[in-house]
Amino acid sequence: MFVQHIEGHNFRGLPDFSLDLHKRLNIFIGNNGTGKSSILYFIALMVSQCRNITKYELSCKYSDINNESNEFNGKIKCKHENSYVIASYSYSENEKKSKYFENFSGEFNDSNEKNGPLFQLRKEVEEGVIPFKKNFPLVVSYPTNRAILEIPERIRGFKPAVNPVDALDNALESNLDFRSFIALLRMSENYAKITKQNNDPYIQWKAKQIQAVNTAISTVIPEFGQLHVTQNPFKISILKKEKQFYFLQLSDGEKCLIALLGDLAQRLAICNPALDNPLEGDGVVLIDELDLHLHPAWQSTLIEKLLKTFPNCQFIVTTHSPLVLSSVEADSIWIMQDECAPYHPERSYGMEASELLREIMGTQSRPQAVTTALEDIDRLIDAEKFDEARAAIRKLASVTGKIPAIYAANSYLTMMGEEQADIEDEERDTHS
Repeated sequence: MFVQHIEGHNFRGLPDFSLDLHKRLNIFIGNNGTGKSSILYFIALMVSQCRNITKYELSCKYSDINNESNEFNGKIKCKHENSYVIASYSYSENEKKSKYFENFSGEFNDSNEKNGPLFQLRKEVEEGVIPFKKNFPLVVSYPTNRAILEIPERIRGFKPAVNPVDALDNALESNLDFRSFIALLRMSENYAKITKQNNDPYIQWKAKQIQAVNTAISTVIPEFGQLHVTQNPFKISILKKEKQFYFLQLSDGEKCLIALLGDLAQRLAICNPALDNPLEGDGVVLIDELDLHLHPAWQSTLIEKLLKTFPNCQFIVTTHSPLVLSSVEADSIWIMQDECAPYHPERSYGMEASELLREIMGTQSRPQAVTTALEDIDRLIDAEKFDEARAAIRKLASVTGKIPAIYAANSYLTMMGEEQADIEDEERDTHS
């Protein structure tokens, strides 16, 4: 399943939009305040109106309506196998209207098929007719506050999953917690022992969840091994580069990513008991600030690894990092600006971070003072003030060292038939 189309009118500060989304990957980028998080919440809100693929409906608030209007309207269309899941939603201070249906045409005005394939599938799964013989699509959202800050000794009020639809519990909440993930780890050793001599479908299902968690983590982050637990007191540890670390000893970036991977893998395993590899289950995954706390080396490879590890999931994410974008085609990137509906850049794949910053993210890759100095050097050379240009090059090199732009400026002098600036002494002065 994937989100195929969204429409929004008068939602928060967003301009009106109508977008056909990429079936595998959509990355929303833009300055702070342009609405990246808002568009993810819009999708979560609209998906939650599709009652056959979620457990709870999210509610709009009056503050979600654009200040220049008194009513919000939204539409969403999801594709699932050969049918469509469609919802519309309108909200004002005095009235709320939500409409949901399935059809085979994909048309918003074709509401004849109310009880389509997903309705039948969910009914069979929840009634226990075929709980471990069918798979169910997942929809889940990961907000920015997704780190595991502590490992509770006890998890109160938690009910373990008993059928595939239970993977949808709290899946779209803004305060997503990882209680199910932690509870699974608490029992992981017991399930591992029981599984060897027990063919009970429920036990096998739980064991498959643990295996999926470890596979997802080690595939996306190869330097990490399996998670381990100790009891009394309960602690989670993980192998990192052949050394054992307690989970809370890891960096915020490591904890955020491991928690996300573990939770997503477990939910997919809950949803897909009939798959040999539940990571191949399908669904929609929303992630706000994908690059949160991550080292640049991880940022540059994360998208590729997520798409490979979860080959049938659609990822809809936001980011501030140009490194995330260099391995992504332009039709998967949405640029967000004030007073303008999201749009695709002309190019992105294979671009350097500095190019992405400048051309797509609208940001200078160098400090402004260095950029200004280089522009001044170019102007001096163009005006044939070569002595002044050489002096300016030496002055800049004394601050920056022999960066590529300094060599480029000297090459420009050579092209003009002039002697290059001597920057060797400047570099020695810089490091003396």
